[in-house]
Amino acid sequence: MRHTMKYLASLLLGTVFLPVSAQKHTFAVVIDSVSFSRCAEDVRAYADAVSSEGPEAVILPAVWTSPDQVRDSLLNLYRNNDLEGAVFIGFAQHERALTGASPQTA
Repeated sequence: MRHTMKYLASLLLGTVFLPVSAQKHTFAVVIDSVSFSRCAEDVRAYADAVSSEGPEAVILPAVWTSPDQVRDSLLNLYRNNDLEGAVFIGFAQHERALTGASPQTA
């Protein structure tokens, strides 16, 4: 039931929550959908490792178009699922590609 509620909430936020285990606190793995499609197995293995040692890892793959979307998703997890922390994967490389910035200036 808890995972069903997370999924329904994710539909409202435009993201997909992929719960890895059932524990009290959560830890977010925020990743853009391009990176997730390329390394989903590794991301899931990382989330499993996090979950085995503490909070439930929640993977948030999405096409993030603004910092506000990320903030709102994390705030929702904080308010409703006892979010303890987050890790961000893949954003800088794709932002450089979109803006044309060099690695030194990005």
